[in-house]
Amino acid sequence: MDLEHGNATINAMSEAMNSAAASDPIIVRCTSEYLSHGCTYPSFTTSRSTFDDLSSTGNLKLIKNTVLRDKLVKHYAQHDLVKQRLQINMTWVSPVDGPFTVQNNIMAYEPSTAHLFPERSMGEKAGELRMNRLAYIANGAAHLWINLDAIAHLIQLREGTSALIIELESELGSRNSRN
Repeated sequence: MDLEHGNATINAMSEAMNSAAASDPIIVRCTSEYLSHGCTYPSFTTSRSTFDDLSSTGNLKLIKNTVLRDKLVKHYAQHDLVKQRLQINMTWVSPVDGPFTVQNNIMAYEPSTAHLFPERSMGEKAGELRMNRLAYIANGAAHLWINLDAIAHLIQLREGTSALIIELESELGSRNSRN
């Protein structure tokens, strides 16, 4: 999962920043990996076309098992809540990222833009990162938090989807055996 990989880069960056024994190349590499993979925003998209079609046409009532039909409706409502939760988290972290980006010159360490900046020695880069380590760790902590929250909600949603599929297949199987 991309979020888990991002979290691993956050943890590696924090570990390197907090270690007096970490070499300059390790500090710079771990920070660069964090900026590439850990400093991102979770996203969630879902396909609702079949559910929306069933709902809008009244065909959802074809599922005679009202308990199962209610579970299906609640499940898609849960999709909306997860999407909204991820948006709220992104809205919370975005204002933190802007100032952090400018104040810490992170574009000089981000792999896709680093080439635009004047060449500096590994020692100079690592020294600047060490000097700003608490800002990097705080930013990483914010991203770790929203990633962990997203992972927990997405796992819960995936488990709910799997359980619902089993129930729907069972309902369809019992209906087909009655016909």
